[in-house]
Amino acid sequence: MLHILLNYGVPDEIVKAIAIMYDNPSRFVQSTDGLTKEFLTTAGILQGDTLAPFFFVIVVDYILRQSLDIIHDKGLTIMQKSSRRHQSQHLTDLDYADDISLTADQLCDAQDH
Repeated sequence: MLHILLNYGVPDEIVKAIAIMYDNPSRFVQSTDGLTKEFLTTAGILQGDTLAPFFFVIVVDYILRQSLDIIHDKGLTIMQKSSRRHQSQHLTDLDYADDISLTADQLCDAQDH
């Protein structure tokens, strides 16, 4: 995740600060009975972290860009090629929150990718 943030131009100082939050995997939970025993967290994003939605959007965007880059000439055609300067434009995906829809002109294109 940290290399993705750097690829998106997040300043190195901020990425280092985020890394510090995730470098120590031990946690406690405050309950009405007091603190729980220490436990390890080895995967995932800190729940309740105000940056969690940002991380989610950035990582999903990165994954889609990497995976859909190879099919830039596929997808739903929104503008036909009119000249060498004006290439056709394709809509490959629609994303909203945690929903993703891949689009294509033909069913076989959708199944192939």
